[in-house]
This record gives sequence, C-alpha cells and structure tokens, in this order.
Amino acid sequence: MLINSGLDLTPIVHFKVDRVLGDWVTFMEVYSRNRNKGLSWPVVVVLMLLTAFIAGGAAFFWQASALNNTSKENKALSDELKSIKSDKENLEKEKSQLEKDVLSLKDQIPQEAVKGRREAILDISDEALHMLKDKDMSRLSKLVHPDKGIRFTPYSYVDAKVDVKITAAGFSGLMAETRKRMWGAFDGTGDPIDLTFSEYYKKFVYDADFLEAPQIIFNQPIERGNSLVNLKEIYPDAQFIEYHLPGIDPQYNGLDWRSLLLLWEQKEGNWYLVGIIHNQWTI
Repeated sequence: MLINSGLDLTPIVHFKVDRVLGDWVTFMEVYSRNRNKGLSWPVVVVLMLLTAFIAGGAAFFWQASALNNTSKENKALSDELKSIKSDKENLEKEKSQLEKDVLSLKDQIPQEAVKGRREAILDISDEALHMLKDKDMSRLSKLVHPDKGIRFTPYSYVDAKVDVKITAAGFSGLMAETRKRMWGAFDGTGDPIDLTFSEYYKKFVYDADFLEAPQIIFNQPIERGNSLVNLKEIYPDAQFIEYHLPGIDPQYNGLDWRSLLLLWEQKEGNWYLVGIIHNQWTI
C-alpha cells in the first residue's frame, strides 16, 4: 500500500490534455491554410490521431514514472518509520531499565548511610561507655559537645528545665567535686535528688555493668513499665544507643532492669555526646 506523499497529479494531467487540444487546434489552423496544397482529409485524420497518440503516450509514461518514483519514496519513508519505531522501543526499554537502576541506587544509598552511621555511633558509644566505667572524665570531656555540653537525666523523661547540663570545660574534675547539685526528683517520694556528681554517678549513670548489656538498641525509643519517653522531642537531631539490662537479680523477676542511653549529635563531621539518660523501673 502506498503512503500518500502529497503529490497531486491533476494539474499535470490537465496540462497534457490541454497540450493535445492545443496541438490539434494548431494543426487544424495549418490544415485550413494549406488544404489547397493537396492534403486530403483522411491524411489529416491520421496525422491527428498520430499526434494524439504520441502526446497521450508521453503523458502516460511520465505519469507512470512519477508514480514509480512516488512508490519508491513511500517505501523508503515506510522503512524509515519502522526504523524510528524500533529505535523508540529500544530507547523506552533502556529508559525503563535506567529508572529501575536509579530506584535501586536510591534504596541502597540510605541503607548504606544508615549502616555507616550506626556503626560509627556504636563504636564511639562503646568508647564512651568504657570511659564512664573507668570514671575517666578527663578523656570523656573530649567527646562532650563543645557548644551544648551534656544533659544528665535520671529517669526516661527528659525535663529540659530541671535536668543538669555540664560543659566540656567542667568535666575533668567532676568525680572529685564536693558541691551538690539538684538533679531532679526521686521517683516515688518526689524528694530532690541533691547529690554530688560522684553520688549521682553511682545511682544514675553507671549503677550497673552496661558493658555487659545483652541488648544494644540503635535509635529506637522504647517505653518500659510506667516510663514516659520524650527524647525525640528534646533531641530531634540526635542519634542514640541504648544499653539495656532486662534484669540483674533473678529474685526480682526483671523489676530491677536498667538502661543507659548515650545521645550524640554531629558537628563539623564529628560526633559529640549531648545527653546521658538513665532509666529503670518506676512506680
């Protein structure tokens, strides 16, 4: 089937017909002027038919040639369209594959980033926990956030107005400090937690061997018992590790559980400690 190339042959046909009629009129005029020279009417008719045949044949062959060329052009266009269609299908397949690859990479990048961040926080938390166990506040001071210091929270609920904050500069001599601070209120009685740092440390920092904790939890705030957890509201940008001991003495059936959370924030590519949250069973 031919593809319409837009070629209109009507004017050409009309031109050829007009050419034949014009030739005939011209011929008749010549005959009229020369009929006395011996040309008979049959000869005129033969000459007329011969002229019409030659002109008509020329027109036919020209039209056939034009149609043949048009057919070739249409076939070339048809082949080109098929080629373009095939290229389009291949490009669509490549596009689809590229979109899948991009989605796969997007899925991988966050996972790899989280994995790398978790490993970094686990490593630095383990280092800080060893310092806490060894009471090495001088070394720990180097991990304290240079602008925010560290906030100490005795139970899971962080009270930003009451909890004590200590800067890096004031860390080194904490264990020898005799000054008492008001760290909050004791659960159950409501009495003020009025203690020196070393006393607070024994009750609300390293009151269990958290290096032996069987559960180490990354970035998952967990409410246990009557505990209220609001660390995400107070530390929206922090990454944290929880060291959880589900029970220490079997006779208490797990009611003596303990948790210690170390909270970190990043500054200029380094992780710094911004909070230490102690948690235990409360009334």
